[in-house]
Parts: sequence; structure tokens; C-alpha cells
Amino acid sequence: MSNSDRNDAQEQRLPVEDVLTGVTLRSIDSAKSIGFVFALVKYLDRDPPGSDSAWAYRTSSAPNREELLGALRVQEKLMQKELAMDWGSNEPSDGDDAADEDPRKYVPVQDALPGIKLHPIKDAKRIDFVFALVKYLEEEEEEEEKPNESDDWNWAFLASWNLNREELLGALRIQVKILEEELIMEWRSDDSDW
Repeated sequence: MSNSDRNDAQEQRLPVEDVLTGVTLRSIDSAKSIGFVFALVKYLDRDPPGSDSAWAYRTSSAPNREELLGALRVQEKLMQKELAMDWGSNEPSDGDDAADEDPRKYVPVQDALPGIKLHPIKDAKRIDFVFALVKYLEEEEEEEEKPNESDDWNWAFLASWNLNREELLGALRIQVKILEEELIMEWRSDDSDW
């Protein structure tokens, strides 16, 4: 976590639409409630567009880091597999993943992540794209509901329509590595208690 991220963490969380201004995401149609959001954000820290970009992550609450690491690893592997399949195909690619997406299928961030609050990104002039890993409870029909299954949490990822998968894969790998190293250090310090 950078010094900027540490300072931002001391500020009060704001509604998601105030932090990720202008962002649209696909919504999770079957989500009854959202329990946790990990957002990986690429933003421009200077005007005009084309200036330097930077990355930050934000969470809606303190995460279970082991669980988050598992979810991030799954997304990393899925994206790596998807990219390898694309690279191995004989179809020419212009490298623009957004060309295959219809921006009309996306909703404002506050509709995709209702009620979520995040710490602000102090230096962000404009959000370039967002990858959000979301832990949510799924709506179930009354007749299908079974005891103890209504609390089964699901994971989904939402991304802004202008997603660059190669760049996101690199950012995911960095987050996985950082989280792994933090957990290893924590586990090593716990070993000294034995």
C-alpha cells in the first residue's frame, strides 16, 4: 500500500458514485445484497487525458484477506486462460476488448453496487477503468430456498466497459503477489508464538 493509499484510508468512506465518478459497470441481476467489494482502479492523476495513469485499490470494508487472495487468484487464472485462448486463436485481434462489448448493457456504478462506500482516491482526476470483485448473496425463489443455503455467498467480477484485459492481468498479478507477501509475513510472525 502506498503512502497515498494509507492516507486515503484514514478518510471517511464516500458513496461509490462519488469515488468512481462516471463509471458504468454491468450489474449482478441476481444479487440480493452485496457483502464486500474489492475495486482495482486505474485513474489519471493529471489533466489532460493521456497524462500519467496510476493504480489504486479500494475495499468496502476490511476483507478476510485469505478469502480475498483465493478470489483474486481465481480471477487471475481465468483471465490468463482467456487471454491464452485468444492469443492462440487464428482470429486477428485489434487488441481492443471494448469493441466486443455493448456499453448500453452497463449501468451507473451506484446501480451496480448499491449502498457501497469506498475511501476516496485523492489524486484521481478521471477514472480510466475499474475492476470490481464482488461478494454477494443471490436472490432465491421461495420454493427453491433450502435451510442454511440462503447464506451462501457468491463471487462475481464487474468491469467497466473499456477493460484492457492484458493490463488488468498485470495489475491482478501485482495485487496477488502483494497480498501473498503480507500474509506470509503475518504467518511468520504468528509462528514465533509457538
